[in-house]
Amino acid sequence: LGTRFLFTPESKYTDAQKKVLLQADLGAAVRTLAYDEVGRTNGWPPKSDGRAISNEVMTDYKAGLSLEERIKRFEESSRNGDDSRLVVWAGVGVGLTSEIKGAADVLRRLHSDTVAHLQHATGLLTG
Repeated sequence: LGTRFLFTPESKYTDAQKKVLLQADLGAAVRTLAYDEVGRTNGWPPKSDGRAISNEVMTDYKAGLSLEERIKRFEESSRNGDDSRLVVWAGVGVGLTSEIKGAADVLRRLHSDTVAHLQHATGLLTG
């Protein structure tokens, strides 16, 4: 559910990150420490990693490039405005959303869907 709120104007994600989210499909988010390594955001407990949208950071990692080379490529991409190595954290459901909507709209939809499903479930139990 958290990923859905990344697709809102209120999200702190940049327009470039939101564009990546909108283009992502199911299976695009991968669990790895590779993004923490190049972004120098390590420091999590052992075996704690996050999901990010697979991109050239992952390609470099899978190719077996040294950490030094991966950091160099990541920093060069950032400096040059190249989004091919942009870190975009997201959950597995990232491909299920295809539009930016306000957080209030997301909450209203979540509420109405929840009520509808609960009413349906109640009908199954009593009917």
